[in-house]
Amino acid sequence: MSRTSHRRARTSIRLGIGASGLVALILAAVLGGTSIRELVTGGNGVSAIDARDAERAVRFGPRRVGGGDTVGRAIGGIAETPSLLGLDDASLGRLLDSIQSTGASWIRFDFLWPTIEPQDNQWSWRTYDRVVTAVRARGLNILGLLAYTPAWARPAGCTGTDKCPPGDLAAWQDFATTTVSHYKASVTHWEVWNEPNLRGFWATGPDPVAYAELLKATYPAVKQADPTAVVVTGGLAPAETRDADRYPIYDFVVAMYASGIHGSFDALGLHPYTYPYVPDDAVKYNNYFNLGKYYDLMVANGDSDKQVWSTEAGAPTGTYVGADRRSVDEATQAVVAKRIYEIAAKRPWQGPVFWFCFRDYGPNPGEIEENFGLVRNDGATKQSYEEFVVAMQLAI
Repeated sequence: MSRTSHRRARTSIRLGIGASGLVALILAAVLGGTSIRELVTGGNGVSAIDARDAERAVRFGPRRVGGGDTVGRAIGGIAETPSLLGLDDASLGRLLDSIQSTGASWIRFDFLWPTIEPQDNQWSWRTYDRVVTAVRARGLNILGLLAYTPAWARPAGCTGTDKCPPGDLAAWQDFATTTVSHYKASVTHWEVWNEPNLRGFWATGPDPVAYAELLKATYPAVKQADPTAVVVTGGLAPAETRDADRYPIYDFVVAMYASGIHGSFDALGLHPYTYPYVPDDAVKYNNYFNLGKYYDLMVANGDSDKQVWSTEAGAPTGTYVGADRRSVDEATQAVVAKRIYEIAAKRPWQGPVFWFCFRDYGPNPGEIEENFGLVRNDGATKQSYEEFVVAMQLAI
């Protein structure tokens, strides 16, 4: 998708990393007799950016998590990766200062079991102690991602990757309880795994029943260590096709509920990427447009008091064009960076939204995974950076 706009002057950020209203959808004229519900969700739910958003806010809206009267202070966040764990103190400080300067108040990063307990009952806290201290010193709230499995705790037949689900839920529970207990003074929000509906992160193949069992085991383990902690389900990735490697988000959540997750989480985690579209585009793939149907599903299952957290969202720039996804231009990324927060600000049932990620992983525009940042790999800001900063100041 190509969108034109005035190209703004770029600024440079020194990081030292490695070198008022809802949108009106006037679709009747083009849809004829096809309802918006059928077009967007195939009859499985309701569209999200429509008059029903206002209804949801009035009837169900839970209170916001976080304080403040702006998007940034309440729900604005950045999703980072384990790469920040390897930064020296100066580079880490510059990165966190840059994130703080945007006005965002949340940061999400991994708390990796293989790093924290590389051998059974041998705990290593130094790496995370340093990072958590630096983050909290800047007043940023942490969403900690409890994830992955050390070699000693993997199931038989699953080797060669830490993305294997735990072979022993009791060992996983011990990791969760011990980690939450260690950081309870600094970290009070925890996400359970990442994108378990993809084989890439659940190496034995996506399985909502197995993930539900992990979640049901994790919830009491976290609460044992910190009864006030907030537990977020693992953010689910966009997937339109069900096969050995992918499981569609809506079907995955339905199956999770059928497996008894009610009472075992405090917020539903999703990754509502929209690219190559912007949040207002009425297409089935557009997970942000369709986000309301997940909250409707929660209401139907007795969870109207819980929020939907977007633990990753964003869009990659660059030149990549693939069979099932493609990059966008910088103007389109900038639209996404502002609109996802403008929309979330009107939805009390929507919790924090974490933009993935702050800085591009690499310099190659042809590699899609290298180009999700608000800032280029060389430190120059993109148009999306400026729109993100504007969005953080919006009233909520």
